[in-house]
Amino acid sequence: MSWLCIPQSSAAKRPSVLQNGHRCCKTAIIGAAVAVLALLAGTARAATETANLTVQFDMQATCTITGATLTFATLTGALINDVEASTSFTVDCSPGITYQVGMGNGLHYANNIRNMQSQAGDNVPYRLFRDTNRSTAWGDTFGLPAAGGTVFSGSAGVAGGASSITVYGRIPGGGPAGPTGTTTPPAGTYTDTVVMTLIY
Repeated sequence: MSWLCIPQSSAAKRPSVLQNGHRCCKTAIIGAAVAVLALLAGTARAATETANLTVQFDMQATCTITGATLTFATLTGALINDVEASTSFTVDCSPGITYQVGMGNGLHYANNIRNMQSQAGDNVPYRLFRDTNRSTAWGDTFGLPAAGGTVFSGSAGVAGGASSITVYGRIPGGGPAGPTGTTTPPAGTYTDTVVMTLIY
């Protein structure tokens, strides 16, 4: 603290003491105190700590496959010539994914060929191919190859997305190219179910 002395007329309302004919009052040295507080505050902010913020994003590689139906034209006469049909299914994969699609043997596989079967138990043989010329049989190398066929191999490419894949079917006619014992089947609806396996 310090003493601030002023004339008596100016110090009438201040708590004071008389010194040498002047009224004197106590005054806090607040300027120095403020300076000290500011110094302490600045010292507190000068200490720093650092830590890392990890930013992460996971993109999972996925592929999906959609089923399809292969429908042959209705036969009204003798099964002499080949009956052919085709259909497409979709494989949808993340960018950069390579994949394979295999065709199973179906429910009624026998004598190295797939068969559609009627409710009466009669069979109509058929084959599945990967190409429009029907020269490359479509099989399933993940298990027992169907009729010596191989799997389809594809890639989603850089952009990824859905790809349409065509499967070509043929019912062999009863001529020289047909399976041994092929005959015109009895009337009825013939069906089979083939499991398509997607591996990526």
